[in-house]
Amino acid sequence: MIYNYDVKNILVSIIEAIDNFNFLLKNHHKHTATIAYQLGSSYGLDKDKLNNLVLAASIHDIGALYIDERDQLLYIDEHNPKPHEIMGAKMLEGFEPLKDIKEIIRHHHIKYDDILQNKVDKKDIRLECYFLHLADRIDILLETYGKDSYSRDLIIDEINLRFKTVFLPDLKYVFNELAQDDEFWENIYDLAFHELLMLNIDSNNFKINDSDIDGLSKIFARIVDFKSPWTKVHSITVGAFSNAIGKYLNLDEKTCFELKIAGYLHDIGKIAVPSELLDKADKLSDEEFKIIKSHAKYSSMILKSIDGLGNISKWAINHHEKRDKTGYPLKISDEKFSIEMDILAFSDILSALLENRPYRKTLPKNTILQILKNLTPNKLNFKVYKVIETNYDSLYNLYYKTIKENEEDYIKA
Repeated sequence: MIYNYDVKNILVSIIEAIDNFNFLLKNHHKHTATIAYQLGSSYGLDKDKLNNLVLAASIHDIGALYIDERDQLLYIDEHNPKPHEIMGAKMLEGFEPLKDIKEIIRHHHIKYDDILQNKVDKKDIRLECYFLHLADRIDILLETYGKDSYSRDLIIDEINLRFKTVFLPDLKYVFNELAQDDEFWENIYDLAFHELLMLNIDSNNFKINDSDIDGLSKIFARIVDFKSPWTKVHSITVGAFSNAIGKYLNLDEKTCFELKIAGYLHDIGKIAVPSELLDKADKLSDEEFKIIKSHAKYSSMILKSIDGLGNISKWAINHHEKRDKTGYPLKISDEKFSIEMDILAFSDILSALLENRPYRKTLPKNTILQILKNLTPNKLNFKVYKVIETNYDSLYNLYYKTIKENEEDYIKA
């Protein structure tokens, strides 16, 4: 199968999702991308490097998934940025169109001292990395000091203190020239300027195959699953279950493939849910549970912003719906249900019941099957349940096979 997608459109969706999640640094990616563009453009970066710089800046902190990691980002002199650099690059593996972006993110906190002291091989560092590091720290200082003219002077002093040690000396002239221009600072917070910037980044529609779609979807899955050690391969296993159950039901190859991708994407809305709630061992309050449930709405917002997903988006968005209208977020009724929605809903529940969670251990086979059976026939399709029951042992083995194949991708910061 061949699909036409605009990588830029996909990345914009990822940017929006990450910035919703990263509540400590709201719009940090947008601001950093705008700063990086202005630095790169003034320096005279060629078109390809400038495009790569802006796209990398737009998603550079996707690896900063833990509270301590996010807290560290608030300081200009980061103590140990390497874990989230590695994690961010790891998330982009398997999607060929972003291979250059991955390499920039891998070293986006590069310090000039590390080059001088031979801690890092200069050949491994792309020029864009230096621009991204500088742009990132400028935005952090703006968050720390403020945006008034007095604060700007403090920021300029802080940055200039670090040329020849932290930042590439070649960027000093460009930075200081831009820093004297009010328009440079105003553009950082001008969302219209950012929108225009993204529109002018070259990223034409191109053909990508099943393998590319699979790799792209795993990026989304990793962004969500890596937030918590309890769900580190949840989306991947939901995709594997959905694909397998579709095959057991003799659905066509295209549908089974799309079910797998829908499984990968189904929880993308959890990007907007604090990790503290996802990892909470105690019973959730009504308000906390309401926040958890809101991930379905966020999933809808994110996936609907990506053109061309069709049924994949529809099935993923509705994975918490039930045929008797007791599900969420839309409480859709039986007549609007499809068997693919049943498959995804069952796959999500089955994966969750097999997982260790902070409030319980994995459940035994008989308990799991009874819980699933109790959902039928009113809430979910009995036919799908019977397929799960008949093939339970195979699905159980698939679960642990999937974990083994994907767990090495999980690198705790």
